Amino acid sequence: MSAFVQSQWYCIVRACCIMHPLSFVCFFLASVGIGEIRFPKDKGIAGHVASTGLTLNITDAYSDARFNQEVDQKTGFVTRNILCMPIYNREKEIIGVAQLVNKRSGPFTTDDERLFEAFAIFCGLGIQAVKLHEETQRSANRAKVVMEVLSYHSQASEHDAQILAKQPVTPLSKYKLDKFDCNTMSIHVDETVSCAISMLHGLGAVDEYHIPHLNLCRYVLSVQKNYRRGTLFVSVCVCAHSAFLFTPSLP
Repeated sequence: MSAFVQSQWYCIVRACCIMHPLSFVCFFLASVGIGEIRFPKDKGIAGHVASTGLTLNITDAYSDARFNQEVDQKTGFVTRNILCMPIYNREKEIIGVAQLVNKRSGPFTTDDERLFEAFAIFCGLGIQAVKLHEETQRSANRAKVVMEVLSYHSQASEHDAQILAKQPVTPLSKYKLDKFDCNTMSIHVDETVSCAISMLHGLGAVDEYHIPHLNLCRYVLSVQKNYRRGTLFVSVCVCAHSAFLFTPSLP
């Protein structure tokens, strides 16, 4: 960017000022030796351009009362002439200003202003693209945190899974799970998890798909955790038992 500007105008792009709610953040080129300087957004040439939306073409910076000399004092730079114009977003809102300073061959002309206006348009598109990317990243990070929280509250604890995995698999005959006259509504809610594991074993799904027993226990406990304890989960078990009886066992 600096090389392009110097070849077109024989001047220096000293900074691009981005507006914040209460201040400007001035990002200087590396050649200036300062990363950024903050100052009130109603101060200096940049503040005037941002508040009015007008382009300023100043031939003698130090003779203009609006010029903020503090920036030169902090950077050690000596500003002679300035071409400053606003940077707009797609909604035609001012989001910053861009400055050219110290043209080598006299003051800035109207041709310089037209060319720099096109340059400022590209600055606005670039800044808006970066802001959109940052907002997308923030939204993705928020969604990730929400999913992690939901996952934490919807998954069974490893401790509970380990305890269940140490218990022997409940035989189907204990609650007559292999019979149509099984009264699943009478099974205590704490026993329904063991019954679900027993039916999955009875179908042959565990052996067919080589499901680790601990993973199976963790999964069934997680399913139970996502249902309200009591009548609703027992009703789910009734449906599961009906499906079990009508589903042929895997070979």
